[in-house]
Amino acid sequence: MRYHPPEDVVSSPGSFDDSSTHVASVKSVDVKVLLKDLPCLPGLSTGEDDKVLQSVPSTSTRTNSEPTPILPIHRVVKSGGICDRFQVCRRLWNICRSVHNAKSLPPEFFQDLVEIQRTDKDLYADIERCKAWSLLRDLATKKYTREIASALLRVPPHVAVVFIRSLALHQTKDPDPFFSPLCSVVWTIQDEHPEIFHDAFGLDDFCAVITPNNLSPHPHSLHHFFNSLAAFSQNISRDGVHDETCAASYPDHEETYPIDGAHSHHSCWDLPPFAQCLLQFLLRGGEADVLKVVDHIITFITPFAQEFPNPKDINDAILHQPLVMKGDLHPTRPFLLFALHLAYHSELAARTFIGRGVLHSIGRLWVYDFCDPRGVGSRGAEVQNDMRVACLLFLGALTRHYPSAREMANHLLSLMVNTSNTDGDNPPRLHIGGLGSLCHYKALFTATTLCRLGASCALPTLTLFYMEMCLTHGVQVPEMVAWKYGEPWTAIIHIISSPLVSVSLRDAAARTLFTLASAPDAQWEGFTRVLFRLPVTYAQILSDMFQYITQTFLCVNSNPLPNGMRQVNLDCLRKLSANAGSRGSETANAVERFVLLIRVRQATNRIKFSSMLAACGMPDLLRAVMNGKYEFLTGKPSEVQVRARERVCSRMLAEMKFAEVQEEQWRQQQTFPVATPPAWESFRMSLDVKGMSLI
Repeated sequence: MRYHPPEDVVSSPGSFDDSSTHVASVKSVDVKVLLKDLPCLPGLSTGEDDKVLQSVPSTSTRTNSEPTPILPIHRVVKSGGICDRFQVCRRLWNICRSVHNAKSLPPEFFQDLVEIQRTDKDLYADIERCKAWSLLRDLATKKYTREIASALLRVPPHVAVVFIRSLALHQTKDPDPFFSPLCSVVWTIQDEHPEIFHDAFGLDDFCAVITPNNLSPHPHSLHHFFNSLAAFSQNISRDGVHDETCAASYPDHEETYPIDGAHSHHSCWDLPPFAQCLLQFLLRGGEADVLKVVDHIITFITPFAQEFPNPKDINDAILHQPLVMKGDLHPTRPFLLFALHLAYHSELAARTFIGRGVLHSIGRLWVYDFCDPRGVGSRGAEVQNDMRVACLLFLGALTRHYPSAREMANHLLSLMVNTSNTDGDNPPRLHIGGLGSLCHYKALFTATTLCRLGASCALPTLTLFYMEMCLTHGVQVPEMVAWKYGEPWTAIIHIISSPLVSVSLRDAAARTLFTLASAPDAQWEGFTRVLFRLPVTYAQILSDMFQYITQTFLCVNSNPLPNGMRQVNLDCLRKLSANAGSRGSETANAVERFVLLIRVRQATNRIKFSSMLAACGMPDLLRAVMNGKYEFLTGKPSEVQVRARERVCSRMLAEMKFAEVQEEQWRQQQTFPVATPPAWESFRMSLDVKGMSLI
């Protein structure tokens, strides 16, 4: 379905020349140069321009007068005569002055610039078109891309297409990997009216437009796309430690994260702006384009999934994509990077990948330690870590549509653990941060913000999948507490507690937490350390988290259980309980182990924590555990196990009751003193006398 601009847009007839060079040959012009070139017209410093600038939004609190409306330039210019030239120059001068003075620009200014730079009208001189186009490009560089896209949506679609083509021809040779004016404008238009680009571009043509330094469409535009993606991946992995998102400081959850359309960069596993635009193009387009991209990815990966890759097949694969063989990354890495995002968002892509035997290829890549035709020296420990994480994330994307793909991830991690040379004190580990052995969990920290803004991103869910799989198989999930976004548990607490996050993502975070509880006790340290150091201001967040876990995830008030529990959560808890039992744990039940995990924190002599637990439904969970409501996960326990869980739950309930009494006394006294150690210790001793000692 074709896009039609708003009815109030007046489009005068004129020949449309898609290959016009009026705009394409323009170079960026500084605002000061524009001010210098524009003539000083009569009446320029009098009433009219002042009235125009009065309409610019201001922080003034005056409400007694409304701003003077700006008449669109296409309604001012009638015949293209000398008077119209004055009006156009005056409008350009006003816009230049506002930009030069760093003033806010009203939407009418962007609409006028789009109107003046049009090549399908004879009402404007070439120099006026060139200057309007240069101003638009400069404003796009200054991140006014949403305003420019809104203005382009008010003109006929072919005008927007011509502007996008001309902007693509003038991309910088060394673009910013995290911000592209062209891609930001394209992504915004795609988000509102994707049919504009599907009517104007084919797959190869669109790849040619958005790919950096690829100025002409030809049959190999898809090759150039992955060639550029390989260059981007190598730069990010090499320079990731210098990225401001990895600054050595602890993140503030209230921080405003830079999420702007195609530039929501979360880690080295995110796509660059131009790749996000292609992803949107595929998701909003026809099936043929998706199948073509999937076929291209499979064709490239297959020759590398051999113990001894055939040199001829390798040469054919890299003929048009030579950059994949440069740098430290494995050649298949950029293809897996795009594949995991495509498979996550598109069931058609996931089905096609599986039908084309991608699980077989992933397994062979893993088993043969990711053979690289460049030699053994090109597949060191860091490269293998990077590729294992890529395979797990890709399998997580497939699991969203085909749960059986999880079994492949289980099998591959089991092989990794069985063939590892590490001992029990040093379990194998996987760093999710890429080639530099970094831990980069920014995707989790931004998950609540992403959901609040309605953005869709694969990385939060896939990161949780990676953590769940690693914890299940005893593969350590590394943490770098000193690094920003290097510690995941605070983000998981926020995800579970936030009502703005989707239920599926909250459940995935809760499953990760229960997977941690079912892991050996030695892996609990990171989460318990986070609980211990969280400030008092996090009390409500923790309360919301426990409230969600007890009431929604575990359905503690349902009778009988497991009625009300989601099947995916129920299957996970049963599998976790079975794994803990096979490992020989004294307590195998996943819910009971979660209680033990929380008990570790409660035992640190903090009344506030016990009081918070009492207010968020935790007593209901403890009583349900004592009454055996979750025995369906493991079967009937022994008498020793029953006494052990009753002892732990009774002690936790008693400490919650004591904390409630203390809180009530403090409220009555209208003061909040901290309980003295002797009083608290005497209470603990009284519990010990009753046979309720800590385990």
